[in-house]
Amino acid sequence: MLTSLAFIIAQATTTTTPSASGVPDPVNKRPPGAEGLLTILSWAGWVVAGVCVLGILICAGKMAIASRRGEGGEHMQSLGWTMGGCVLAGAASAVVGALI
Repeated sequence: MLTSLAFIIAQATTTTTPSASGVPDPVNKRPPGAEGLLTILSWAGWVVAGVCVLGILICAGKMAIASRRGEGGEHMQSLGWTMGGCVLAGAASAVVGALI
């Protein structure tokens, strides 16, 4: 058991480079095919940004029409959810970076 643990530790230290703090730091190398995934993620980011702008414009249009009828307060909730989605979309990379 002890020799197998020593073997695992030896393997782990040879495949990574130690950082200044002594914690192993894996070599930053992209896996094959990562460029295609990054292109898809980039396009998805632009699509989400467009959908967020469209969502805010739709909420604004609904609020403008409803203000003539005196129902403007109901659309503040939809605007809040839309803006919350925009903030989440904008902070997506930071959120994922914090979780990893």
